[in-house]
Amino acid sequence: MLEVDKFLSIQVRKLSLGQRMKMEIIAALLHKPSIIFLDEPTIGLDIMSQNTIRKYLSEYNKKTGATILLTSHYTKDIEELCERTIIINHGKKVYDGKVTGLKKLEKDVKIINLTFSEIFPEDHFASFGKILSAEDNHVKIELENEKIDEIIPKILAGHNVVDFTVEDLPLEKSLESIFQEAEG
Repeated sequence: MLEVDKFLSIQVRKLSLGQRMKMEIIAALLHKPSIIFLDEPTIGLDIMSQNTIRKYLSEYNKKTGATILLTSHYTKDIEELCERTIIINHGKKVYDGKVTGLKKLEKDVKIINLTFSEIFPEDHFASFGKILSAEDNHVKIELENEKIDEIIPKILAGHNVVDFTVEDLPLEKSLESIFQEAEG
């Protein structure tokens, strides 16, 4: 699963960071531990290695029932590997619950990414919601969920929209609000 069979006869010091991380995970799991402690397991790795390691750890957990304790600042690892999250800020527990619960702590908003056939001044869209970015003919707006059904038709009717997407608020924003609240 970790795609390392071709590296088994190569000295560790000659392996890339991603290849070494995969080998270290294999070495750590050889004795089939029931609890696995991981500190930033995918930090600094390329996207393919990150995905491979997350997939492997998820499968290992499902097959063996091993508990994985993960410390990470990388929210993709948290979202994909963790069911329960504990957030500690300056030695104080500020959150203990499901990962899905983190997003619910943030205000109920969506991120709208719009691409237009023409360029508008940055403040042109300020009345619709919070402008997160505006560059050339691309605009990113934060909208409250209850206003989406009202505002998107206005934008589509009044502008030549080439493309648009609607996204959930990134987990980082929820974490940011938790830390700000804990700081006082």
